[in-house]
Amino acid sequence: MNVKQRFPLSKHPKIEFVVETYSFTIEDNSDKSNNGEYQFAEIKKITIWEKNINWIILILNFILKVLFAEFAGNGTSRNKIRLAFNYNGIEKIIKLQNYNDDTLKKLRYTLNKHITVQNRVTSK
Repeated sequence: MNVKQRFPLSKHPKIEFVVETYSFTIEDNSDKSNNGEYQFAEIKKITIWEKNINWIILILNFILKVLFAEFAGNGTSRNKIRLAFNYNGIEKIIKLQNYNDDTLKKLRYTLNKHITVQNRVTSK
């Protein structure tokens, strides 16, 4: 039986991973080139890193929000996270903002667990 695990990382834009036994699917409304199904056996590891913050832009953005009274919290994370993997020689990078941190941690653990299992099976 093939159980699907859903990992909705972001609502706006929608970014969701659906993990199955031998593969996962990405729906990325911010970059359609990332959409598709990826086989675990073709991936060595999933990497997540934080992009450096441009503090000048962040401060100017804050000042503009204060001037225009936009104090309603929009849940935007200052951190810009990148989730990356190499698939058949092509570097795939999913840019995340407004993401759910707990879901991202669970996703990384789940993907790397499946990758490890599939790499053991294919190397025998």
